[in-house]
Amino acid sequence: MSVNPVEEQIRLYAKQLKIPTFGDYNEILRRMKPDSKLEDILLELMKSEGIQRQENQNRRRLKAAQFPYQKTLDELDLSRYDGSITKMFLNELCLLKQGTTTLWVGLKIGYRSQTCLFWMNSAT
Repeated sequence: MSVNPVEEQIRLYAKQLKIPTFGDYNEILRRMKPDSKLEDILLELMKSEGIQRQENQNRRRLKAAQFPYQKTLDELDLSRYDGSITKMFLNELCLLKQGTTTLWVGLKIGYRSQTCLFWMNSAT
């Protein structure tokens, strides 16, 4: 398998400039229409990089928070909160930030006030 020198240079510059998603530009090109303008392709590359950075940032923040355990909101017993927290309320919180598919909530739970992390998909 021969190595394309231009592709290799793109990967090296993407790594040097710390924009790794640009190094995987072939995947973006496959998703684009054949008659796409250069601006549209560049916009898709930048969106992809932004999404990847946001995911990495969320992962780092979760690791730094050092939650003792993680649970999904489906596992949360809402009856323990006497109606002060409802499923509808949690869904509304999830919809507040458009474009994200996940809601991260840190709650104090239980008699020992242990902090835990809950997540849910906005589709649920």
